[in-house]
Parts: sequence; C-alpha cells; structure tokens
Amino acid sequence: MNLNFRSTAKRGGQTYSISAAARALGCSIYLLRKLEAEGIIAPDRANDTVGSRLYTDADLHKVLAFYAARGGIRDAVAIKREKSDAIRREAARAVARRKS
Repeated sequence: MNLNFRSTAKRGGQTYSISAAARALGCSIYLLRKLEAEGIIAPDRANDTVGSRLYTDADLHKVLAFYAARGGIRDAVAIKREKSDAIRREAARAVARRKS
C-alpha cells in the first residue's frame, strides 16, 4: 500500500502520522485512537517528546480488515455520525422541554 502521505522510513518500511493514516483510510483520528484503545491496532510511538503515533502499512490493513468484516469503515463512520446526531437532537428536545 503506497499512500503518498507524510511518512518516515522505519525498519525498512514506511510509517504514517495519525493524520496521514486517517486521511488514507477516510476516517477520523479519533476513530484510530479508539481502535488503539480497544486493542485492534497498536501503533509504535516516535522517539519525540510527545510520543507521536506511527502507523505502518500493517496497522492500516488491520483497520481495513476489521471494518471489512463489519460492513466497511464508511458505514462505521456514518453510524457514529447518526448516533451523535440523535444524541444532539434528544439534548435539544430536553432543553426545549425545560424552557416550556
């Protein structure tokens, strides 16, 4: 997989910043962090002061495989957006009920 985004050479392979990986996958950086927290992927950390995440081609393939088995990453992003919209609508209704 050649993604042509900002990357650095690492142990003979390429690594991608979290923003480059998210762009390549068509998802948010928050989704990648969630997958890391759930143990789906385990990006390496840079030797910089903040420990930036470094994603490999293997990490990106794991994300794609994970979502391919669940209907696709775009579906996952759409479902998350729908849930967020539903929560916002319910909150707006609750505020409106309090005002009336």
